[in-house]
Amino acid sequence: MKKISSFLVFLLAVGLVFGVLGCDDGSNNNNNNNTQTGSGVDFSDYQNNDAAFFIDNRTNHKLVAFKGSLNASNLLGGIPANADYHGIKKDLTKFTKTEGFPVIFITEEQYNANKNSLGVLANSPFTREYVFYNHGQHNPQRYEISGQVGGRHTLNVINPSGLDVSLRLNGPGGPTLGFATRQMIQTKFPMYGGDFYIYPVFMFYNAHRQVLVQSYPKRAIDGGAYFRPVDFPMAGADTERNFDVSEAYANLANDLTLGVAWVIFDNQSPTASITVEEGTTPLRDTFGQSLFSPGQTRTLSINMPGVGSNTFVSERTIHNLFIRVADMTAQVKDKAGNTSFILKTDHQYTATVTGSVNTGFNAEIDITAGSLVNIHDLYND
Repeated sequence: MKKISSFLVFLLAVGLVFGVLGCDDGSNNNNNNNTQTGSGVDFSDYQNNDAAFFIDNRTNHKLVAFKGSLNASNLLGGIPANADYHGIKKDLTKFTKTEGFPVIFITEEQYNANKNSLGVLANSPFTREYVFYNHGQHNPQRYEISGQVGGRHTLNVINPSGLDVSLRLNGPGGPTLGFATRQMIQTKFPMYGGDFYIYPVFMFYNAHRQVLVQSYPKRAIDGGAYFRPVDFPMAGADTERNFDVSEAYANLANDLTLGVAWVIFDNQSPTASITVEEGTTPLRDTFGQSLFSPGQTRTLSINMPGVGSNTFVSERTIHNLFIRVADMTAQVKDKAGNTSFILKTDHQYTATVTGSVNTGFNAEIDITAGSLVNIHDLYND
């Protein structure tokens, strides 16, 4: 088994979210709808299937949320101050597929002052959170914004790494102070005075498996979760502290994995469009396509067992991979003619398809030339 010793991997398709604080149905929600606001933002509290996700706003600020970037077309709605389990409207013009994405929060005051120039707040939002949305399913995911955000001091997060990072308070599963996107050297968050233990949690959304991979680096000295103490004065001048996540990123283990093997199928048949099936299940590329024409290639993923736990198997024996053209099939073989062969996780292979409807088809995979895919490079594209 391939151990992901420094990673917490959660299968969001079944509703397990790292940092999600509960999965109740909203019956304990004590908010009142708050639609009357001079900003024109909808502060209504949407519940059950009308909600895309839920926010606990532990701050004294009314917040305005945007999906992905600060653009008027991405406005999601507002969250009252001190809100509990406040539902963001499931606007089906914005929520069209299962995906993970950052949500940017600014105060209502910031919104009112910058309606026509929201981009000026891109590096200094109130805070950010990374959200997962499961299209077509109930979404009980709940995210907490820490009440320590919003003061006169500034936390500047420097993230030159290839992964997005969420900053958690007092532990990897604590409330969110902020979220900094990859390769951003300046993301500023307002902070109150006090002493804080901040834990960076790196993450990426794995579209192949529809899981959000969240990883906390370990300390070299004892294997505990990496953290940085940061202090802001209770009195005196406004203070800015930098938090460079480079050291934390360097502490990540090298076995970051997507839990899949990739096979590039090259259709060299001059006339036939083909599908690839594992057993009787068609395999699809990242765009959802399963049928591809003569002369085309498709990169298809083969899942490895173990998703949803802390381990993936390091390799898997494949014995039921087929090429299908209408009612004709051909089993994929290796160069020695074996229909059973081993694929390694996070490796990429090439299979060549030849033949025609008249002569039959042949599909040969080159197992010996499998190459390791660098996952960090994949997410630096």
